[in-house]
This record gives sequence, structure tokens and C-alpha cells, in this order.
Amino acid sequence: MTFDDQLQKDVLNLIKVAVGKATKEEEPERQAGKNLFDGPISRLILPPTLAKNLSTTSADYLQETVSMQLPGISEIQQVKMVTGATTYLTARRMWQAYHYVLALLKSRGIEDESCLYNLFHYIPGTASAVEFGDNILVGVRSQRLAGTHPGMVSVPAGLMRPGELICEGNHRELYEESGIPAGEITKIIAVRHPDAPSFTLMCKVQTEKSKIAKTYEAKGKTFIWVDKRRILLPAIIDGDIQPLVDEFREQNIDVPNNLQIAPDILEGLQRMYS
Repeated sequence: MTFDDQLQKDVLNLIKVAVGKATKEEEPERQAGKNLFDGPISRLILPPTLAKNLSTTSADYLQETVSMQLPGISEIQQVKMVTGATTYLTARRMWQAYHYVLALLKSRGIEDESCLYNLFHYIPGTASAVEFGDNILVGVRSQRLAGTHPGMVSVPAGLMRPGELICEGNHRELYEESGIPAGEITKIIAVRHPDAPSFTLMCKVQTEKSKIAKTYEAKGKTFIWVDKRRILLPAIIDGDIQPLVDEFREQNIDVPNNLQIAPDILEGLQRMYS
């Protein structure tokens, strides 16, 4: 099957319905005290694609070739990122249609979603697996923020801005949220977001500074250093979250017994340290 005019109309209609519904739901979120950030963010015109399969010459988009590990591929690949610009709410309003559109394509015999790249606003985010000696920095996402996975364990992370290279976006988010300067990125893992047309680029970095600053840009995350082998690895590899729960509580951070790690962060950390 091909992506014909009628199928495109059906897809656009699903997106239109989702955008309308999401827009109506924003006012109750604001009334509930949630902060809706709508700053400019980077838009992936094409998701991470093997460089040999991608060619574009448009001067309107930032192009960057990096080495990273893609989902489902164990070897490090040379990948070309091609990005434009959008805003956070513009992209988020489309998300509710994403799974419905994928199901529609599948019902028409189409497994490849590349036909959606110019319809949905795919967005790239960065996340830092930042290490200080044997420790790694983790935090808990605020319940008062709009977006995905509030109240779950995360790391310094955020969406890339237009015109940023991966290292620039990653180092900016890390410094804005924790006040910690990063060293060189030594490994990048690309993770597909489970609920949206988005990619999280998990970057492994080292730092020589352990002091965590309280910053506005942390947006409610409460960061602590935890022992990677004793606390983090049991949580991400064995599913034993209790040492992490105990560590948060020892540092006077209230977390539930059934504390969870945000799924994109969990997958990124699992692949980073497996």
C-alpha cells in the first residue's frame, strides 16, 4: 500500500482532532497550577537516519553528523540529524494522534512511518547520564509540570533548541538544571519516546564538579548523587527500586514505594550500562 491522498487526509484529520482536544485540555492544566512551557524547540525533519540513506541541501535546517547507537542496532552508527524549528505546545498537541495514526497505517499495510516525517513534529530531547567518580546524578520529575511522566525518576534532560548541536543542547540542559558543567560526551544512545514522535538522545558525560545548584530551570526536579553499582544498576537492570527509594528518603525527598523510572530514561540507562 502507498501513502495516497485519501490516507493523508485521514491522517491530517486525526491530527486535527488531537490538536483540538489537547488545546481544550490546556486550560484545566493551567487552572490546576501546571506550568505550560511553549518556548521554541528543535524539530526533527527526519529522525536519526543512517547518513548514507539521507541527502538534503536545504540551508533552512541544521545538519549534524554524529556517532550513536540507534534503537535495535548494537553497533555504533554514523547518523545525520536534520532539524528545523517548532514550539513545545505545537508538537505536544499532536502527540495524542500518534498511536492512532500508526494503527491506521498498519491497517493499510504500511509498517514504515517515514511518510509521517513532514506531518508530525518529531522533536529531539537530550538526557545526561552524568558521572562523578562512581556516582550518577538522578532526580524526580515534578508533579506540577505538564508533559510526560511526572513524579518519575529522571536525569538532567530537556528538549533541544533550534540551531543547537547535540553536545550544546546536552551541556546547556545539564548546567541549567543542576549547575554542573559537563565534560566531553563519550557515548550517545538514541531512544524512541514510547508515547510521542520524539527521540531522547542519552549522552554519557563525566564531570569534576559534584556540587548541585538549585536552579529555576530544574523545573521541580530534585537531584541527588547515587552510587551507580549499589543503587542505580539494581534499579535499571534487576528492577529492584528499593535501594533508590531508600536513598531519596535518606536525603529527605518524599517518594512513593512504587517509584518508577521514566520509560525513555530507563531504556537509555539500560542500554548505556548493559
